Amino acid sequence: MAMADVMTRPVCPGLLQPLTEDDLKDSTLLYNSLPRIHSDMQVDVFHVTKLLEIIKKHNNHGKLGLHLLHKHDDIANGTIRLESDLGVVPGTWNRAAQIDSIDIGGIHPVTFRNIPQKNRLVPFEFAKGPPLITLSEQDNDFLVELSSYLDMHSLSDKLALEVTPYGADSQRQECTAEIEVDGVGTVVLPRSMVNSEDFLPTGWFTLIQNGDSDNPPAGQSWAKVVNGSHKVFTNKSVGTPAELVNELSGAGVTRF
Repeated sequence: MAMADVMTRPVCPGLLQPLTEDDLKDSTLLYNSLPRIHSDMQVDVFHVTKLLEIIKKHNNHGKLGLHLLHKHDDIANGTIRLESDLGVVPGTWNRAAQIDSIDIGGIHPVTFRNIPQKNRLVPFEFAKGPPLITLSEQDNDFLVELSSYLDMHSLSDKLALEVTPYGADSQRQECTAEIEVDGVGTVVLPRSMVNSEDFLPTGWFTLIQNGDSDNPPAGQSWAKVVNGSHKVFTNKSVGTPAELVNELSGAGVTRF
């Protein structure tokens, strides 16, 4: 008997079931309940490897990965964390967006927290555009095995499931870095563009090792210190990607 037949079938809005407006509203509270990112956050890489092996076993390697569970600044009621392409340079801009202004068919979830008591993987961050991956009932065993491992090892409050931002060629992609910009959200850029030497791994997407390490390489990271602070502070109103990029460059945060 398959694992998913023994347990209650999993629920995963945006991957297994269509997103609803209630899912968006629920994500606000969930996001704000997460621990704020800090430099001492860590997770045992042994478990990262084991979870990536589960993902690979079910033929989702390169399509799904792992996310260090964290938040940045809280968001207001009636909003979600929504990512969009910067356009002017490689990278994305993740900020709060009003739910009532969003076409739910034009976004997809990218991160999912495991709620083992409800057998749910709940989305809490989203991106513009069509889904990069969808699952079917054939993937129930995968979700049950992933959820069970997270629950068994008390990892549901440390690691989340994440849709990879670049598809199956993850090993060819440069690690990215999150930069917090006060009042306007988070910018994600190729790490080579960021003037920082201190990074905290926040995402893992592949089992392919680089160099001498046996650990899975970080696919995403957080720039702990940029320009003397964990945040970038601006004196100007920032409304467009071009304005944001200019502010980062002018502050010496990036290598554009």
